[in-house]
Order: sequence, then C-alpha cells, then structure tokens
Amino acid sequence: MNEVAIGMTVPILGVELARHRMPKAYLSRAVTQAAIFGPDEAVQAGFLDVCVNGDAFDATCQSCGVYISRSQAASSPRAHAHRPRAVSIQLAWRR
Repeated sequence: MNEVAIGMTVPILGVELARHRMPKAYLSRAVTQAAIFGPDEAVQAGFLDVCVNGDAFDATCQSCGVYISRSQAASSPRAHAHRPRAVSIQLAWRR
C-alpha cells in the first residue's frame, strides 16, 4: 500500500478492505511491505478484478456494462420481497 511505502500508518479502513478482498498470502506483502505487483499478480492478489490486453479492452468494457445493467435490473423491488417488512420500509424510506 502506498502509505507504507512513504512511512505513514495505514488507515484501519484500508487494512480491513484489504483483509476482506485479498488472499492471506498477499495481504502481508501489500499491507506491511508495500510490495508492487505486476498486472497478472495484481489480479491474483485481489487489487484488480480482471486485466486485459488493449485489443480486448472495448469488448471487456461492454460486457461488464451489460453485466452491471442486468444486475441493477435484477434488484427490483420484487427481488426484495423475501425481506422482512421493516427492512423493506427502511429501504423505501432511503430512496
């Protein structure tokens, strides 16, 4: 993490996000040693979801956009019908 590289204390939120996202094998290297990862290793470490060549960039962006739009469409109020009423009311109030 950048904070370690310049001698700062890593914020607790940063450590917890890394702990949730990264495998243990990479966590120590990232949080305490400020290791720098290449593209493929960054995917394995959890910094990136995917790494693609320039040729596949546009197609990957389009497929990710389709995935996100379908995910949002799936989260309609009908999809939340299984939740308790109190939670549904609270969610409706926040909108």
